[in-house]
Amino acid sequence: MARVIGIDPGSGSWDVLGLDDDDVFLDVSVPTKQVLADPGKLLRIIEGNQPLDAIVAPSGHGIPLKPIAEMTDADIAKANLRRSSDPTVMGIGRVLHMLRDAGIKGYAIPGVKQLESVKPSFKYNRIDMGTADKVCAAAAAIVDQAGFLHVPLESTSFILVEVGFGFNAYIAVEGGKIVDGIGGSLGGMGFGTAGRLDGEVAYLLRHVSKKVIYGGGLSTIAGHPELSPKELFLMAKKDGRIADAVAGFYHDMLQGIYSLFPSFSSVAAIKEIVVSGRASEDIAERLSSPGILPPPFSIPVRTVRSIARISKIAAQGAAFIANGLAGGKHEALVKVMALERSGVDLLSEIHVGDVSLDRGDEV
Repeated sequence: MARVIGIDPGSGSWDVLGLDDDDVFLDVSVPTKQVLADPGKLLRIIEGNQPLDAIVAPSGHGIPLKPIAEMTDADIAKANLRRSSDPTVMGIGRVLHMLRDAGIKGYAIPGVKQLESVKPSFKYNRIDMGTADKVCAAAAAIVDQAGFLHVPLESTSFILVEVGFGFNAYIAVEGGKIVDGIGGSLGGMGFGTAGRLDGEVAYLLRHVSKKVIYGGGLSTIAGHPELSPKELFLMAKKDGRIADAVAGFYHDMLQGIYSLFPSFSSVAAIKEIVVSGRASEDIAERLSSPGILPPPFSIPVRTVRSIARISKIAAQGAAFIANGLAGGKHEALVKVMALERSGVDLLSEIHVGDVSLDRGDEV
């Protein structure tokens, strides 16, 4: 039995799930604003639940699989991708430094681009193909589909729609491995963010900051940034402008799903579309509506099942990965996903100009 913790850093909340194999001993959600104000809060949660065999650290855009103690400042800077002149958005950098300095036993994990299971030809001029927490969400979905369809881990195949407070991401899994991904900043409109940014808009903005990347989504377009996703969906039934914004949200979601079809060996290989994250049940119901995914692309849609009451699916996947890395019951998951083959440079194959990176230590 392995006693582990998985962490999901989100733009709305940081979720923490502790597992003794599949028995939950910790299930909490901390608003991101609180982590920004007091990063030590997360460390105190971890320390208060020692002894632990491992944790999976919040790894931002990704760090090649390695123990927390072996993370370099350069690893953390790449995981953050934040200019020091920009304000802190999520606080991942501070937390990573804190975990390393405190000697916490655990691992940093890769993002989608760093995985060798994704073809090099998919990676040109891409960084955000899916952050490390999206890899965790995919891990949870792999375990879930294997159980739901009664198939081996290496026979799982699906498109994951991972819906966050800010971003939506889309991950393609075939043969139990991530084979492609569209990260939140590439993935179209989210609840809080615009998603893929028109190059001409970026040009006219002159300076594209993290604040720009983290804004302009469904809630802003609808004129109600204070509302939850469920509240926006309800208001769309009576308000034409919000209905148009919600229609745009789903249009972008379908584009994200369809654009991953060529990443599979065949469309027939896609067993399911699975949804995780915010308002996942509402979204799965909408995607299951007649005519949304018409023939010949009629693919079953459902939500990823959770073993937690509070924390989101990505925290569950992070805990599964931590369990596997600690030699627990999910060791086969880590091997099937080939997470150790993650040496691809996050900033490689960028051909539109020089990308600058300073050592801003927070996201």
